[in-house]
Amino acid sequence: MNFIDFKKIFEKAGIFSMNNIKNIFPDFYSQYLTNWQKKGYVIKLRNGWYCFDEFFQRPFALWQTANLIYSPSYISLESALSFYELLPERVMSTTSVSTNKTNEFDTNKGRFSYCSISKDLFFGYTLHRFSDSPDTAIMIAEPEKAILDFLYLKRSYNSHDEIRELRFNEIILKKDIAKVKLNKYLKKYNNKRLEKRINLLFSD
Repeated sequence: MNFIDFKKIFEKAGIFSMNNIKNIFPDFYSQYLTNWQKKGYVIKLRNGWYCFDEFFQRPFALWQTANLIYSPSYISLESALSFYELLPERVMSTTSVSTNKTNEFDTNKGRFSYCSISKDLFFGYTLHRFSDSPDTAIMIAEPEKAILDFLYLKRSYNSHDEIRELRFNEIILKKDIAKVKLNKYLKKYNNKRLEKRINLLFSD
């Protein structure tokens, strides 16, 4: 197969799986991908997922990748909290939650971390379309859910001082976080320790 013709078909998506390829080319010979990897035409990510190198020049390509290579999952925890400017730290890996087991993958384009949650807690995310990539919908936690996921899974923060050390943006907490929605979601966790952490977060 000619690489130029192949790229014309998958260039818009930028990232694709072997299943995607087989749906269009049922008799596709996998050795083509091996040869194209050696030439630097495509990059293997993991688990049958590939992309073109220039794909990562797109805004939020890492988040789109995170959604796809370990599914079902959505962006949450530090990555989402940083996006909403709730936490100040620069995030070194792309963080998500998933109903699959906790896992972490290192690729030549970055690290992808996944924390496991139960199916009952896999909610509170939205399909976000960014203005620079209107054709791509990325699953990301709502800010209220990102807070709950973080304090539910990061269980070492149990005192007022420990919560304050996280340096949550108090202005955004007060202005942008919907307390009714937060409390509605909080009830679904049915977790007294999480309730305590949330009370500490919003206490003066």
